[in-house]
Amino acid sequence: MAKNLAQNEQVLFAVITDHKKIIRAHSRMENLGLPYEPPERAAILQATGPVRKSVIRLGEEEALYFETLVRYQNLKVGEVHLAVSQAKILKSLSDAKFFVVMLTLVSSAWGSFSASV
Repeated sequence: MAKNLAQNEQVLFAVITDHKKIIRAHSRMENLGLPYEPPERAAILQATGPVRKSVIRLGEEEALYFETLVRYQNLKVGEVHLAVSQAKILKSLSDAKFFVVMLTLVSSAWGSFSASV
C-alpha cells in the first residue's frame, strides 16, 4: 500500500507503524524498522473522529497530514500516517480547470461550426 501511494506525485510520504510505533511500511524503504517520529504540526484541522487532520511543514512546503489508528478486535495494532502536498493538489486542480475550460471552448466552437454548415 505505501509503495503504491508513493507513486502518486501528490503524496509526500506514507507510513504504517506497529503498536510500538516501529515503521513496518514506508514510501521510503530505508525507513523500515526505525521508530516513527511524527512531524511537528503547524496547525491541527480536526483532532476528533477516526482520522486526525493537520497541516505540517516539510522544508518550505506545507502539507496536509492525516493519521489514524489501526485496530483489530478493539486492540491498537498500529497507525497509518499520510502527508499530501497542498501545492501539488492545487496545481492538479488548476490543470483540471484549464482542461475543462479548453474542452468547453472547443466543444462550443465545434457546435457553432456544425450548426452553420
